[in-house]
Amino acid sequence: MLKFFLNEIFSLVLIKNNTMKRILVISGIIILFCNLSFSQNKPSKNFLGIGIDYKIQKQVQVVDFGTIWPTADPFLYVNRNTINTFPSLKFDYYFNEMFSLNLSYRPIYFNKSQKNQSENSSKYYSETSFSIFTQDIGLGFETHFFKKFKIDPYVGLDLNYVYSSKGKEKSNSKRYFEETNILNAENKITNKGVESNAVYSVVKFGFNYFIIKNFSVGINLNLGYKYGVRKGTSYSTSSYSNYDIDGNIIHYNNNNNESKINNINQGFIYSFSIKSSVYFSLLKRKTEK
Repeated sequence: MLKFFLNEIFSLVLIKNNTMKRILVISGIIILFCNLSFSQNKPSKNFLGIGIDYKIQKQVQVVDFGTIWPTADPFLYVNRNTINTFPSLKFDYYFNEMFSLNLSYRPIYFNKSQKNQSENSSKYYSETSFSIFTQDIGLGFETHFFKKFKIDPYVGLDLNYVYSSKGKEKSNSKRYFEETNILNAENKITNKGVESNAVYSVVKFGFNYFIIKNFSVGINLNLGYKYGVRKGTSYSTSSYSNYDIDGNIIHYNNNNNESKINNINQGFIYSFSIKSSVYFSLLKRKTEK
């Protein structure tokens, strides 16, 4: 087909009729487009797709620190987007060229610490750490179109469940005398949050483009509704110690607080994601006798 198209272009030099030239150019472009666009390598019956789905905007905020404990450190807010946009692992099983069943799973164990130390004579040191486990499980289906083309537009429906464990924050700060380098004050804080459970359902629109055989990249838009519950008791402990010039404690304060939390988070949601997948046939090839 490509050779035919090149021959048609070359023949324009020998044709003086402008109308005929236009017809041949249009015909050549259509033939070239068909040659590049049609695909016989898209997934069909009993194919399995395995891919990564990275959401630019996550539908459900897995971690919202303001509802875990009232006095959350700004350090945690900085890292919230890191947690909420972690990519999902997606599995697609094709019943035929036009219909697939989808399973997605996104496990996250987030554990991060941050240290600060002053560069001037005040000699201040602090360390903050935060850890949490969360997972997002989804089940849905997709209806595909244009089975003979490399581009694969689809629509679908997903139902997801999200679980977040009790987050834990630790903070320890120390201040020293400017000249003697003796500990002046120490402040320790530990916060423990509550569990969170949520469900959300989305209608999705998107397309895949098959670059090579059984490999695609694509984009996806989700529109839906979420309902989440965060319920339990959060705990906060803190201790403050003040020292004299010789390093002896002159003041000590210890506080233990509990906060009952019962929050419902619901509303319309949306997200945009980019993804890629590879596809394998689950059918055994027939061996020749």
